[in-house]
Amino acid sequence: MLAAFVCTIIATEAFSQTYEYKILTSVESIVPMGIGRSRIIENTTEVDASLYTTSREGGTDSSQGKVRRKDLKVDDLNETKLLNFFSGVGINFQNIASNDPP
Repeated sequence: MLAAFVCTIIATEAFSQTYEYKILTSVESIVPMGIGRSRIIENTTEVDASLYTTSREGGTDSSQGKVRRKDLKVDDLNETKLLNFFSGVGINFQNIASNDPP
């Protein structure tokens, strides 16, 4: 019985998985004919959002005015240029396919 328990613990540990997540932001310009700027942005800086989060009480009081926008900006990021989805006459499916990774 003890051997079966030990085998179960070892098997569980051997097959346990960990996951990592990456957050990307995709910005699609809706300006036609290639004039817009479409990008994929990846933040490479650790940001603690709780430092810039405030609470409201009674639905009206907020201390968001104490949070300065310049403190929120990050300096390190990866930026990938994308082809615009929209052409002068509608959606450009060739550009959509070109944006897909191999």
